[in-house]
Amino acid sequence: MESRNPLSRMIEELEQRKMFVSNIPATPAGGASTDTCKINRNPEWKVKKRALMAEKGLYRRHSTDHPLLRDFAIYLSKDLNNENYKQEVENVARVLFYMDPAQPSLQFVRDREKTKEYIRQLSEAQLTKQTQVNYLKSLKRFLHYHTVSTNLLFNDPDLHSHAKHYMEFIGALQTQLSKGVSKEVVAKRERIIRGDMKTTPHDCWAVLRAAKTDFLAVMGKIFESASTSHVQLETLERLLVLYYLEAIVVLRHLQRPGVVEHMTVEEWKNRTQVGGGHVSIAVKEHKMARQQVASFVLSPEEETWFISYFDVVRDQLRTSKRAKYNAAANKVAENPQDRYFLSSSGMPVYNCSNDIARLHQKYKVPLVTSQVARRVFETAAKALTDVDKSLVADYLTHSTATAEKHYRMKRGASLLRGSEIIRLLGAELGGDSGKDAANTSEMASNPVTAPVTANVQTDFQAVWDKFAEKHPVTLDGVVPSLLERRAASEEHKRKLYERWLKYQMKLRLRHVISHFRRRLPSDSRVAAWIASRGWKSNMPRVASVLEGWKPSSSL
Repeated sequence: MESRNPLSRMIEELEQRKMFVSNIPATPAGGASTDTCKINRNPEWKVKKRALMAEKGLYRRHSTDHPLLRDFAIYLSKDLNNENYKQEVENVARVLFYMDPAQPSLQFVRDREKTKEYIRQLSEAQLTKQTQVNYLKSLKRFLHYHTVSTNLLFNDPDLHSHAKHYMEFIGALQTQLSKGVSKEVVAKRERIIRGDMKTTPHDCWAVLRAAKTDFLAVMGKIFESASTSHVQLETLERLLVLYYLEAIVVLRHLQRPGVVEHMTVEEWKNRTQVGGGHVSIAVKEHKMARQQVASFVLSPEEETWFISYFDVVRDQLRTSKRAKYNAAANKVAENPQDRYFLSSSGMPVYNCSNDIARLHQKYKVPLVTSQVARRVFETAAKALTDVDKSLVADYLTHSTATAEKHYRMKRGASLLRGSEIIRLLGAELGGDSGKDAANTSEMASNPVTAPVTANVQTDFQAVWDKFAEKHPVTLDGVVPSLLERRAASEEHKRKLYERWLKYQMKLRLRHVISHFRRRLPSDSRVAAWIASRGWKSNMPRVASVLEGWKPSSSL
């Protein structure tokens, strides 16, 4: 394998972080590509298609900093609001390199034979017909930009005419490939159905069970360090928390990956109580259905984890050195402050599915995707009553009308019940087929007492009620000791600790906010007043106080 120089390694690292790299040295005709380092970084390709692509030199591309490609990227990101524009620009850069390794240009529109040759090369590299169509789609959009949004018509009318006709040629190629795409879709659907038949709802949550011990250890580190007001986590610890919470949203609550990728801080702050300490979060914009609202319900325990992520983990991701560097270098990215889930680079999570796949790989658990999980639970719910079946379907995929009702009216009872039914399906339908059938039959035949009441959450609620009566949550109280929590419940000692601190934090936040009724206080005033209370641990953050502050007329 060809050795890489430091510049090549730096370029590769920056591009892996979804950043455009300026002033990459041009590749001489017939010479090695600046992307050779990227192609050969792993001599043992796990995916045969990638090995073939690399062998044929189809990963080699021109620098995306070239004006032709740079302006196209700005058009995609700014004018079309395409968040995943980078992949599309790189696709075009590869096509242009194949057409002319010397430099990017629009002259390739005069050589249709080479275009067909390129498509044949993609086929020989075993890329799917759909991927080939995607390459052509990117190229067609690239030409549409240059023929419509630039001065090409006035600067070079002849080239403009060739480009317009070439776009029709691309359309013809796409039509030729469409039959192959249909066959691939049918074959994929059959493979998925066969795989779904072997997967149970219980299997879908295997990774959550496998990773929970390590996840709770990090949560414990955060909780136990409350007395120091802050704890510095390792990068792997932050990523574990991030990936685990993403998996909760996608696998436990059966939401599409786009919900994770598009959930905003404002939507997190606007979560609403739906009973029993549960909260509902409504996400307006997500990749698969921009006109619908996705709603899911967090249990009290889950909400505590999400609060810890937002206050500690996300804050460290947002303020890390890498995040600050990326924020300064990535001029076309959106403000990461808007998104709830941030990656290790401090930018919004780019591919939630990849993160969840990494979690499965780390704990050596068979991969379960969002689509598989949703189909498996939909199938399991078919044995329920029509009412419960409707609630599950509603929780998974809202119709536009229902979604608007959820968003405006906060139908907490329906959301909560749907969430509980899903939880019971995942918890109970995991044994042998006979047990599964018995459990499903019992749930279907007894809709009144089914999933919502007789469950683990209700058991814990009973334990909590007795514990809170003996150890009430007070403004200045000290969290009950481990011995006291064990005396109440060995099984729930950690959850008792987390809920007690959570409720005390809410008390203290309201107390601090109520002190500043007339006008929004400064950071220093809030910090000084909190310090004057004499609290040694579980202290409200200044930022949380300012976020929750409202003028006296609103209190």
